[in-house]
Amino acid sequence: MKPHVRALLATICMLSLFRSVGAWELGVYGAVDIGIAYNQISRSSTGSQPAFGGSRIGLDSSVVDNSIFGFRGRSYLGHGWSTTFNLASQITVPTGQLSQTAFFGYESTLGLAHHDVGTFKFGRQLTISTLFFSSLDPMQYSFGQSDMGTSFGAINTQYFSNMVQYTTPSWHGFQAGAGYSFNTGDTAIYANGPNPDAVSQGDLYSTNNQLRGLSIATQYKKGPLLAIASYDTAFGSATVSTGNNPPQNQSNRNLTRPQAWYLGLGYTVGKVVLAGAWGRSINGALSGSVPGDGSRATPLFVLTGDANILFSQGFNFNSYMLGVTWNVTPRTQVMSSWQMMKPDSQLPGIQSSGSQQIVSAAMLHNLSPRTSVYVYASYGTNFQMFQGAKSTVVGSGIQTVF
Repeated sequence: MKPHVRALLATICMLSLFRSVGAWELGVYGAVDIGIAYNQISRSSTGSQPAFGGSRIGLDSSVVDNSIFGFRGRSYLGHGWSTTFNLASQITVPTGQLSQTAFFGYESTLGLAHHDVGTFKFGRQLTISTLFFSSLDPMQYSFGQSDMGTSFGAINTQYFSNMVQYTTPSWHGFQAGAGYSFNTGDTAIYANGPNPDAVSQGDLYSTNNQLRGLSIATQYKKGPLLAIASYDTAFGSATVSTGNNPPQNQSNRNLTRPQAWYLGLGYTVGKVVLAGAWGRSINGALSGSVPGDGSRATPLFVLTGDANILFSQGFNFNSYMLGVTWNVTPRTQVMSSWQMMKPDSQLPGIQSSGSQQIVSAAMLHNLSPRTSVYVYASYGTNFQMFQGAKSTVVGSGIQTVF
């Protein structure tokens, strides 16, 4: 029997035991999302990189909802306190494979909550900035490159492992949160260091040799108004591999760290929700994006290369987003957005950069409270701020939750 199958059976047995003693309120939940998409990409020749053009059509997954299954529960401790857990895995539906290498790589948390104190969560989870901005993005972090995170990388559905995160209760519409990761589990590129290739973290003992992360956010949500502000950063390893064979370790000369400051504003007028956001990223980037539905490898340049996080001293850029959501009927939504990333300087190792611009539109129709169908289209130029790179995607699909 395969290890992941044994883990699943052991988890089910554990939940059955808890249910039998009545210690927990338990639930199995998930979503299945599958569709078909056409993606066309191209790029101009620059430097040593030749021109390229190509397209693909095929099945995709997790376009509107991540295709996941999970187990969650709550146990009441008395005096307003409760404990919670959430163990979830993401699936690539067309192949049946896990989307992450870890079995519960989508989320793995244990929490402690009080209605007057707030919530503490420990483990692998979404950053607080990602959680708050999900209410602002017209595309709801969905539809591949249409996702607001394509230009605002720190909220590009950002997960950190080994994180402690606290969220306050809502007080007259105000809410805040902060999370710190002792080791994000990501890879990094230190453009100003001894090794410009992707470096895996966590192989050295001391705390400052781990790739750590910090996320802070606050929001005000009352009536038709939504306002959000966030700050995210990553702390690089003090020691990195030189990339030699055999590899050697030496002090990291990259003393700067990538930072992202975001502001967002939303306002509801009748059936229409208007949204806008601005961001400033300095000394690198916290996440890159691939074109199309976001599920495939690509020959186009990705902002963070083969890694999750880019450390690059002096590389700064601004991000912008305008969007609208029209609730046509209680069962039908139409969304559209425009987003841009504008660099202040050349991308590391790239001779020609430009402002990324993406325009997108989508429609979501609920066939029932749990099942929806969707169509979407998006066009991007200077994709990931690479001059002459273009990406067009058109897709449709169905998703259901349980």
